[in-house]
Amino acid sequence: RISIENTKNENEYTILTVYEAIMNMLLSADEPNESIDVTDANDFELMLTVADKSGFLGSSVLLFPEVIQEAIEEYYPNSTKLLILPSSTKEVILIPYPEDNTSILELWEIVKSVNETSVAPQEILSNENIYIYEKESNIIRIFEKSEVM
Repeated sequence: RISIENTKNENEYTILTVYEAIMNMLLSADEPNESIDVTDANDFELMLTVADKSGFLGSSVLLFPEVIQEAIEEYYPNSTKLLILPSSTKEVILIPYPEDNTSILELWEIVKSVNETSVAPQEILSNENIYIYEKESNIIRIFEKSEVM
């Protein structure tokens, strides 16, 4: 319990739209990357990234539902649930709960595929799980595939 409190006290979390996160990366890069197409920013505005200030343990936000509560209140005030995708140990991605089960099932495949192709093995948070935040209970938990099948 003490270590969880220390983690929270030591970490400041940032919540950005994926578009803002991409733009920050592009602006801070030594050499601009022309291959990233951000012309349709609306696609990126629906997703949020949560990272910690150090840039190393952003996934620790899973221990602190109050940070996710802040995100839902600011960015998705009409939502009652958010899905949390384990992007890496450095960050997680938040998306509004989709209306159709097919989209949810596709997210598991996307997480697995991205981890296999784009995330360093030591930075993989999970290949098997996505998480859900439920506003009413203020709880983050593993989201089971059986809930959508």
